[in-house]
Amino acid sequence: MGLYGPLPASFCQLPNLTSLNLSNNSLDDDVFPQQLLACQSHHSLNPSVNHLRCSLPDGIQNLRQLRYFHLQVNNFSGALPSGFGNLAQLQSLDLSGNNLSENTLQGQLPQIFETTLVHLDLSYNTLLTGQIPASVAELRMPNLTFLDLSGNNFTGLLPQHFGQNLQYLALRGNKLNGEMHGAITQLPQLTHLDLSNNLFSGQMPQMLGSTSPLMYLDVSYNLLQGEIPSTICKAGKLEDVRLDKNSFSGSLPGIVQASSFSVCGATISLEKFQLVFGALQN
Repeated sequence: MGLYGPLPASFCQLPNLTSLNLSNNSLDDDVFPQQLLACQSHHSLNPSVNHLRCSLPDGIQNLRQLRYFHLQVNNFSGALPSGFGNLAQLQSLDLSGNNLSENTLQGQLPQIFETTLVHLDLSYNTLLTGQIPASVAELRMPNLTFLDLSGNNFTGLLPQHFGQNLQYLALRGNKLNGEMHGAITQLPQLTHLDLSNNLFSGQMPQMLGSTSPLMYLDVSYNLLQGEIPSTICKAGKLEDVRLDKNSFSGSLPGIVQASSFSVCGATISLEKFQLVFGALQN
């Protein structure tokens, strides 16, 4: 499609229309299109990958039938409106990649989203700040399976709890610190965990991956120390592990394979490390 400019006024006046996909066009407006706020019977609304350069209005709360709301890769600015918390049917919300200009989503993530969300992507909005709210991680979002908050400026510790249905968790590229505590070892459905490019310190949790079907693990570019836990071998489905740029020490159970190691059938990326007398050095 090659739509450009503002939306025409006739949009959302079709009484039987429940899904509207306007993605990958050149829609250009410095005010959120009021026509979209009139789409109150829609289940799916997707104006992603356009040139909308505006704030998100509180009028979003009127879209009460929405289940899928994809707004990624525009130029939205300002804070997230609290009206998102009124979208009780919402299952998938994607606001990622709204950092294409100096105006980016900013401020603290509101204590909302206590909905039926299954998929939440707020990645790469570089001015989202503060601690990750407990409402995002805890059982207030019991259906959440996908959470990506990468590429922001979140600080502080990992939340103490995560929803037990979480399968995909990505927090890379923030300023999270402290230890990787046991909460991330108690997610029975987790297959993808990316905590890279943060300020985590201490040792890796001993039971990481041993109680879940973990396939991908990335803790590279942190301040981790100590030995790589031997229990990582209990993660029977593990395929890709990235441990680059930490300060691990001790012996490594594995076989050297070029710039990576194979441990229990998983490829372990340890680029710029070398094995010296059974110990890891960077």
